[in-house]
Amino acid sequence: MAIAAACTLAFPATAQSPDVQNPTPEDDLDCALFAAYVLDSSEDLTADESTGIMSGMTYFIGRWEAVRGGDLKAAMVDRVKTMSMLDFGALGPTCGGRMTAMGARMTDAGTALIELEKAQKAQGEAEAAKSEEPAGE
Repeated sequence: MAIAAACTLAFPATAQSPDVQNPTPEDDLDCALFAAYVLDSSEDLTADESTGIMSGMTYFIGRWEAVRGGDLKAAMVDRVKTMSMLDFGALGPTCGGRMTAMGARMTDAGTALIELEKAQKAQGEAEAAKSEEPAGE
C-alpha cells in the first residue's frame, strides 16, 4: 500500500510532465499493468478508488489495443516477466499523472454534458409553456 500512497501524492505533480504527453503503446501497457498491480496489492482502497483505478486500467488497455492490438494476455505476461517490483514503483508518478489527467478530462466532459442537459431541459420547458399559452394573448 505504501507504493500506492506514494503514487497518489505524486500524481498532480507529474500530470503535465513531457513523458506523459507522448506515451507509446508500451507505456500504455506498463500503466495498465501498474494499475492492475495497485488493485491487487492495495487492500484498503475505497470502492471509488478501486473503480477509478480499474477505469484507468481499462483506459490504458484500450489505448494499447487501438495501436498494437493482438494478444493482450501474451503481451502482459511477456512484459511482467521483464519487470521487477522497483519497476512497478517507478511507474507510479507517470501512470498516476496520466490517470489523474484523464480523470480530470472525464470530469470536465461530464460537467459540460450536465450543463448542456440542464440548458436543453430549461429550453424545452420554456417552449412547452409558450405553446400552452392561449392564442391572442
